[in-house]
Formats: sequence, C-alpha cells, structure tokens
Amino acid sequence: KKLFPPFINYFAEKQTVHSTEYCDVRLFDERCLKLSPNTLIDGYFQSEELVREVTHDIGEFFALKDIKELDYLSAGDICVLNIRGGEYTRNKRLTLHKTYWENAISYMRKQRCVNDFVIVTDDPRYAERLFPEINVLKQDMHHDFIALTKAKNVILSNSSFAYFPLRFNLQLPHIIAPKYWARHNVSDGYWACRSNIYQGYLYLDRNGY
Repeated sequence: KKLFPPFINYFAEKQTVHSTEYCDVRLFDERCLKLSPNTLIDGYFQSEELVREVTHDIGEFFALKDIKELDYLSAGDICVLNIRGGEYTRNKRLTLHKTYWENAISYMRKQRCVNDFVIVTDDPRYAERLFPEINVLKQDMHHDFIALTKAKNVILSNSSFAYFPLRFNLQLPHIIAPKYWARHNVSDGYWACRSNIYQGYLYLDRNGY
C-alpha cells in the first residue's frame, strides 16, 4: 500500500483468468520491457520473451560451481526426470499423473534409445513412491541445478525451476514437457499459463502425443 525508497513506481504484470476454471492463463505482458528505473515489480515473469533478446551466452552473467561427478548425465543414453512434488501434490489438477511420466519415458526409450533414468526433485519421498525403481539424486538444489545443466535428455514437470539450468546447458538437450503446463491433466485446449510455452520443448498431451 506504500512504496519506500528506492522504489518510486509500482508495476503489476497483467493477469488473465480462465472464465470457468479460474486459473491463470496470462500471456506475455509487453509492458515488462518498458519499465522505468526504481520500480517495484510484481508478477510471475516466466515468459521467454523476457530473455529472448539475450543473444550471447547466458553464462556470462553467472558463474556456476561445477560438480564433475555429474558429468555422466551428459551421456546420450541417460535421461533426467525433474519431478515436482511438495505443495503440488495437494492439488490434483496441478500434480502430473503417473501416465505423463510413463508416456515420456516410453518416448525416450523408443526415440532416443535411453536406457537409464535418474530423478532430481524437491520431494524425494514422493518421487520414490512414484518410481521406486529409478534412482533419486538426493543432494541439494545446487546439485539438481547442475544436473540439469549437464543432461542430454530431460523430462520436465510443469515447474519453472528447470528453465535457467537448461539455458546453461550446452548439450542442446532433448526436452519433453507437459502440454498445457499447469493444467495438463484437465485442459481442453487452454494453457496455464500461455507464457510457459518455450522454444525447443516437445510437449506431450495426455495421450502421449
């Protein structure tokens, strides 16, 4: 309700709500590219349009502490599953059904000749219940981030965590993601959000296509 220095302006990203599902289906808000200095910003800011003009190596902005023991993930016959648990598991419309992961794994086996899978996750207990036969990398967020920078094949959840580590990834990884993102389970054609459509991702629908 009140701005404190150094903020002299306030900006809220435009939100668009689905008429019957009442979930967020926002597009990219072009006003984000025209902000004044000293502005307090409020929003998701998950559109790729915000970084599309960054044509040089994004690694020039950040220095990552490498983890050499994860180099094996760059092999072509290994795939990393980035499973989101935690508070997602309390929302049936948001939590991806096991069939999504099974369809994506089947695709990786047939089309990419992947023989081995590992999991990075914020919720190891949930991931182990989902796939007890797949190894879960139980380290910390740093390890999960670096794992995704090295992976040649990746299956994503509907979470934005993996976006930047995949931008750091020099492997040009093959990426599978859930179509319709946060409403993969129930959508009849709408995206939640539409700003979460990213170039280079293969989006699978509920039938595995």
